[in-house]
Amino acid sequence: MRKIIKILSMVAVLLAATSGCSLNTGAKVYDNEKMIVKNYDSYNLIRSKQNVKNNCISGSAECMEGMGTIWKMDADTPTDVNISYKIKVSSGKAKLVLISPDNTVTELAECTPESDSEQKKSDTFHVDEGKNRIKLIGAKETKIEFEISADKGNMRTFNN
Repeated sequence: MRKIIKILSMVAVLLAATSGCSLNTGAKVYDNEKMIVKNYDSYNLIRSKQNVKNNCISGSAECMEGMGTIWKMDADTPTDVNISYKIKVSSGKAKLVLISPDNTVTELAECTPESDSEQKKSDTFHVDEGKNRIKLIGAKETKIEFEISADKGNMRTFNN
């Protein structure tokens, strides 16, 4: 009996380890604003690296699905924020969205393998008084490399 339990446990672990991105329901959030505005993140990252230095996040993932908050700012007054990003998507698609205190979602960028080999841009956006967030969202099986910085607020990795 113990052998059977041990074998079934090993099979379950192997199935979970080899399933990768395709089982993550986080990919379903890509076009779902009701889920995007939630105060939690839902994502799956395979072979991912992320680093924050000088209010700049850089990272990559062999497979990214779902959404992760990478920037927060609790603004005392309305203000403008300068953002720069460099995003390369080899498969799937990804987007950056700004979520305002009233849960309005504004798309800052969308990247696909067809859009360019690498998208670079600097832009300015307006934030309202209150809690503002930027999420990086990946669709099904998105392979991504990114570097994103802002002159105000706080950049952070997915798991912070």
